[in-house]
Amino acid sequence: MTDNYIRDIIISIENVKGLVRFLCLAQMLHKQYTKTHLFFMKKTLLSVLLAAACISSQAQVTLTGANLNPVAGDIFIGHYIGTTGVDKGDAGTDVTWNFSTAVSSGMDTMSYLSCSATPHCDSFPGSNIVSYDNVDYQFGNTTASSLSFSGSYTDGMYLHLGSSFDLLAYPLTMSAAHADTALIVASSPMGTAYITEYSSYVVDASGTLTLPSGTYTNVLRLHRTLVTKDSINLGGFPFSESSATETYEWYAAGFHNTLMSITYDTAGSGTPQVSEAKYFTRYSTTGVKDIAAQGAFNIYPNPAGNVVNIAFNLKDSRNASVVIADLMGRTVKTLTGDQLKAGSNQLAISVADLADGIYIARINSAEGTTAQKFTVKK
Repeated sequence: MTDNYIRDIIISIENVKGLVRFLCLAQMLHKQYTKTHLFFMKKTLLSVLLAAACISSQAQVTLTGANLNPVAGDIFIGHYIGTTGVDKGDAGTDVTWNFSTAVSSGMDTMSYLSCSATPHCDSFPGSNIVSYDNVDYQFGNTTASSLSFSGSYTDGMYLHLGSSFDLLAYPLTMSAAHADTALIVASSPMGTAYITEYSSYVVDASGTLTLPSGTYTNVLRLHRTLVTKDSINLGGFPFSESSATETYEWYAAGFHNTLMSITYDTAGSGTPQVSEAKYFTRYSTTGVKDIAAQGAFNIYPNPAGNVVNIAFNLKDSRNASVVIADLMGRTVKTLTGDQLKAGSNQLAISVADLADGIYIARINSAEGTTAQKFTVKK
């Protein structure tokens, strides 16, 4: 009889109060009659069932594609933290991980886009989600059963997988495990590179995770092992190398991205060392009104090439400004009140000097602040 089958029996018993009372009475009677081994076995199983029936257990954490897969339009900020003294913590259930004092030493951004909103989508049929870090496009597919990776466009070079590579398989629950292998073929003027990745993971812990950004409950931690082997022939000279890492990843329902990851370099023979530690926050315009949906703030075309047009109304142009910032919060362009007017404004702003990526346009005035995202893609 498997543990799952016993657990199913236990769950049924928990909902039948009359049977619980019967089990409690039966346990008292069995204490007086334990003369044979068979009788002892019956008593032991009865005690297990009774204990489970009388004690409420913690609900198992389950993550699904619906509450975890990335969503087009979401933007996440990755915060790198120092690796000295960073520890992955314990495995098991009801674990508490506290990284509240972690200090960000650098940041990057990850935006999720629909495939049709990106260049090169036609080269990755079946892809419906793309991650973009302002440099590389990573093409993938989300379904109810998995999050998979199909290839990327990087520095003018296409990377195609022989078949899709599962990053996550759903549902994720305690002790869930999965493994997959990917063959990546990368062609360039220098030659063709072959990259083989072997990935496996097991969900080894659940509990509460505290980050500088807040506390998350009902978190699952995934322990992933990745072995990568690269080979390429450069002008008749073969070259190959391999690497191995173990990464601990934390996930919670509704965040739609990794909450935190700690990566260990395990390629050498010595003690594995932390090579990267990083936590994520969701980019938000909390505190500002996004009134684009009301028609008072329009940006077009979006994506923009060399020029972006911004249309809006102002009651008073004094102390008003239009600010364009990147996702790090750095201001890249500013138009002040003397360039604006009360009433209807139609601005044509050159973005030819901006790198491809996602930007935030903010309009500040006496009426408040409004903000909207737009993309520069040349």
